[in-house]
Amino acid sequence: MAFKSCSFCRREWETLDEFARDPECRPLGLVVHFKDAYRSLLLFNHSCGTTLAVRADDFRDRMPPLEGPLLAGSDGCHEHCLRFGDLEPCDQPCRNAPLRRLMADMSRRHTPGDGNGNGKR
Repeated sequence: MAFKSCSFCRREWETLDEFARDPECRPLGLVVHFKDAYRSLLLFNHSCGTTLAVRADDFRDRMPPLEGPLLAGSDGCHEHCLRFGDLEPCDQPCRNAPLRRLMADMSRRHTPGDGNGNGKR
């Protein structure tokens, strides 16, 4: 059984690695679940036009634990998680910060330029 399949074009990705490295799947945004960060959704646009959702829990082995205080709504919050499409990393000690860094890293890998994310969007 495939890790993920596109409901429109029927493209299948056998593993999370294959999906995460596919240049045709561009990070779109993060929908944060404020009570259980592992239930947050990472959204990607596939080249066929479909939006694909992957639960944060699927990326558990690729980031630090989603622990610590939730800073959303506090003075220490930069409100990245409140703005859909904001793919900037967060440097605060918030439980959602590892998700933000993961999405920012994936976004840089998908940015046209020199292959290292050093280019224009």
